[in-house]
Amino acid sequence: RGIRKGALPYDLWAKDITPSPALRQWFHEDPVQRWPEFEQRYRIELDTAPTTDAFVDQLKDHKTITLLYASKDAVHNHALILQDYLTQRLRPENNH
Repeated sequence: RGIRKGALPYDLWAKDITPSPALRQWFHEDPVQRWPEFEQRYRIELDTAPTTDAFVDQLKDHKTITLLYASKDAVHNHALILQDYLTQRLRPENNH
């Protein structure tokens, strides 16, 4: 918190796998009530985004992956969904 992107050491900035602006705006109108549907819709976006497979491939050779995000709500945010999604996609049985 409070660190500018330019001052942050990171290996990959994957803005294209974040929720679409329309989905994010819809979700922020009522995060608690819309959380279950937001999770479903964001997973669909991840499954259908043309950049997701390439992103997952970039992560396969790394032992540790740290997701950085900015949110005031530690329970209702897209990073939690992305973490679960990546955990599933990066399981050894999914790395053919």
